[in-house]
Amino acid sequence: MPRALKREAIPLTIIAGFLGSGKTTVLNRLLHNPEGRRITAIVNDFGSLNIDQEIIAQKHGNQISLANGCVCCSVGDDLTRTLFEVLIASDRPDHIVIEASGVSDPARIAAFASVDRELRLDGIICCIDSLAYERQSSDPRLEDTMRRQIDAAHIFLATKIDQLTTQEWVNFKRSLATKNKIENRPLIKCINGDVPTEIILGFHDTNETRDKQLKPIDHTFKTFSGHIDAMPSETLRMHIMSLAPNLIRAKGITQDADGPYVFNFAGERWAVERAPKTIPSGHFILIGFSDLSVEKTIFKPYTVVEHQH
Repeated sequence: MPRALKREAIPLTIIAGFLGSGKTTVLNRLLHNPEGRRITAIVNDFGSLNIDQEIIAQKHGNQISLANGCVCCSVGDDLTRTLFEVLIASDRPDHIVIEASGVSDPARIAAFASVDRELRLDGIICCIDSLAYERQSSDPRLEDTMRRQIDAAHIFLATKIDQLTTQEWVNFKRSLATKNKIENRPLIKCINGDVPTEIILGFHDTNETRDKQLKPIDHTFKTFSGHIDAMPSETLRMHIMSLAPNLIRAKGITQDADGPYVFNFAGERWAVERAPKTIPSGHFILIGFSDLSVEKTIFKPYTVVEHQH
């Protein structure tokens, strides 16, 4: 009886980083420029990737197939199940990329690669918002989460550096090195997710996570998801800012007199992007600390989740 051929382990890359640090932008760029690799990306919500319609081959269920051979899967509620489905598929990818939740410990995700012979950890990339880092890392409610993400990483992407002065960049690097044992790990400047594919994939092969403790992060975060009515963007901004300092991240889509727009809030910064071809669904999501409450506000939550990381 012939012996079954041993299948090569699939390299796994994790893109980590705190909420609003630019992970999705980096992944979107990667999927547009896979350089011949068939990548399966596993994300919390592939709707936020904004992949160009012209490169989408088909959409079905929780999966998008791209014309360049890549696939994007929504992780749903069970990362283990999603990974299993990818591994047993007849058309296996050349590389798996997981966009980690902004409040997760990437070392715990990387542990999958150490127990499954069909996976090999290729590396953990940590995106760091250079504008918000000093404030976020000094917040006692966030510092442990951010430190774990940084401790686990093999490469750092400093995002939004185009908005820093020369002195602010120097200050950011000094603060990062002072608060963390970054050793000789690369710190790469990243503008709008534009990083060479060879840096993200295959540049830093490793079979170990940096953090072997895998202790749970004991901070509680609360997520609200629901619906918001049409309103001027400035009005929405005022309502969002009224939830500070307990709000960490907000994202959604609605409309005003000028048409649909996507709103984003992260690192105490607010942005509006006009989306004339997008349906203004009114869907939104808010992520904050355990004290965050949307009672007596304009937001109409239909799901409230409290979770620890």
